[in-house]
Amino acid sequence: MVLRALHCAITLLIRYKPRFVFCTGGYVSGPVGLAAWLLNLPLIVHEQNNFPGLSVRLLSRISSVVFLAFSDTVSRVGGRRKRVVGNPIRTGWHTQERQASRSALNLDQGRMTLLVFGGSQGARGINKAVAQALPTLTDHKIQVLWQTGKSDYGMAKVAAEGFSGQVVVTEFIDDMAQAYSASDLAVTRAGAMTVTELTRMGVPAVMVPLPTSAENHQEYNARAMVRAGAARMVKESDLSGERLANEVIGLLDDMGRLLNMRTSSKCLATPDSAERIVEEIRSAGLLSRRIIEET
Repeated sequence: MVLRALHCAITLLIRYKPRFVFCTGGYVSGPVGLAAWLLNLPLIVHEQNNFPGLSVRLLSRISSVVFLAFSDTVSRVGGRRKRVVGNPIRTGWHTQERQASRSALNLDQGRMTLLVFGGSQGARGINKAVAQALPTLTDHKIQVLWQTGKSDYGMAKVAAEGFSGQVVVTEFIDDMAQAYSASDLAVTRAGAMTVTELTRMGVPAVMVPLPTSAENHQEYNARAMVRAGAARMVKESDLSGERLANEVIGLLDDMGRLLNMRTSSKCLATPDSAERIVEEIRSAGLLSRRIIEET
């Protein structure tokens, strides 16, 4: 299978003749990166997580440039040209006015707001704990914006029935920047882009890493946030409604700590990540300024 994938990659690279090859990890990157090296094409690798996957660890040794999202990762990869640039995020991503964001999401203007999400598909462990924690959270005048994913939406709607006006349940949130802007604290997984979004918006978090993530990379991401003072971490094996409620209330009741976490989170952000990547590629002689301007 690997040899077949390598042959296909070589065939495609010969056909399209790229200036360089840009790999972002995962098992599919291995054959493509190796094919680039065999064809003497410049190889660029970008690792989004704190702990690099096997493909990145191997390909970094034959790469022209290795881009990293976390400074911790520098010692975990090979290569002579390593640059910490963060993760690019789409244009137009910025903090919105809080009052308008809360109005758009049907949230009370005067309550502390907890955002809960587990990625586009939701997170069963987090959703169960939130359902158990709702009575305690709402007793403390905390409102919840709860993105459940499709599979747990029905369960969450039933759990929220007794808390009218205090819990907003939705399968999916289209405008995450708006949701972050409306929130004081988030309960999340610890994927690379979740970390990127949280730090870009400066939202403190209680992070519950996905226990089945490849090589436990989500826990490495969460621990980096904890060390920076931007988050708390609870392993899913330790998660319960009571534990979650205690973590959330403890943070929302301490405005000084919450403000420090918000500041620490913003300090981790790299809003110019895309520009840094492009400029580094150009300085390595792999792109002309004319091509960059045309794109």
